[in-house]
Amino acid sequence: MSIALFNVICLFFIVFISKAVEEKNLKSSLNVCKENNLITQEGNDSKILIICFGIILFVEMAFRGDSTVDTIQNFDSFHNYFYFESDLLVNLQEYWNNEFGFRYIGYLVKKYFNNYLLFSSITSFIIASSYSIFIKKYSKCKWMSMLVLLCSGSFYAGFNLHKQIIAAGLFALCFSLIIKGKFKTYLLCVLGISLFHFSAIVLLPVYFFLRLRIRNKTNLLVSVTIFLILIFLFTPIINSFVGSVLFPEYMEEGAYRMNEGAPLFTLIKLIVLPLYVLLNLNTIDFNDDKDRICVNGCIACLVVAIASSRIYMLQRYTNYFIPYIMISYATILSKYKGKIRRTKAVEMCFLLILSNINPIIHYDYYFFWNNQFRDFIGS
Repeated sequence: MSIALFNVICLFFIVFISKAVEEKNLKSSLNVCKENNLITQEGNDSKILIICFGIILFVEMAFRGDSTVDTIQNFDSFHNYFYFESDLLVNLQEYWNNEFGFRYIGYLVKKYFNNYLLFSSITSFIIASSYSIFIKKYSKCKWMSMLVLLCSGSFYAGFNLHKQIIAAGLFALCFSLIIKGKFKTYLLCVLGISLFHFSAIVLLPVYFFLRLRIRNKTNLLVSVTIFLILIFLFTPIINSFVGSVLFPEYMEEGAYRMNEGAPLFTLIKLIVLPLYVLLNLNTIDFNDDKDRICVNGCIACLVVAIASSRIYMLQRYTNYFIPYIMISYATILSKYKGKIRRTKAVEMCFLLILSNINPIIHYDYYFFWNNQFRDFIGS
């Protein structure tokens, strides 16, 4: 069983159990599919749901094995390059090419505890708590937002792109600053987030796009078309910027096919998920700042995903916009009532689970319950 399928099953089990706890009656929870409050998940059980979900994210992220390149590099860097007592910034930049925030956490843990699992646990806690807080605070249907996170692939990207998913989780918490129009505070937060992954610096101008007032489908279609045309016209310039400024290490010897674009089968999910939101705009209140900003975030995800077919590393930026899809799916579902809501929930679940099935890509993730993990930590 894949870890993605395992997590989806766990999520539905937790929803069922949390509902049983709220009702204090297991028998009544068997009929829960007939009740609207399971679909909205606005009851007291949301606390249980959030905590259990956060624990799953944390455990899997913190106690993963060396099945990805970045994990191996982080493990090796932690054990081999954290022994400097002077000229900290210069030496660590020279021997471990990572952003300062991530780097300095590793330095402190190495210096005082010398425990890689503690280092992994701290960074993983940042990811798990960020997404859990975001869902608790903004989602109108918490289990649906959780399902989007699990099926979008963004969480699993953190098994390899660990620093960027830390940045993506922290960026999700900037949502309230965008809603309230607090650009100065947003600016400081994004600069701080970029200490974990420098790619986040591009999110500074994204603020103004997310604040755009797109009031109808026509304006939306025109906006998407214009952005795509501009991106495809200026592909060489964007490639040069992404490669030389944001990801210079990948430009060496044509690493990661910088100028070829991402394979189509890796982009289908990232195109379909935001497109579903745009096909259900009749449920979106464009006068509501939260709804409108989330739709703009879905547009950004769609545009970036399509542009990634020409600019390979650009695909990574979709991770910053997945939270807006999470909230949008929950908002859409909350607008329906009764049998229509249940039908819509089944439709969304089918789409999300189906989009997560990819017979071409296979990842050999393993975790602390595997003997191989003990060999990895003991190496």
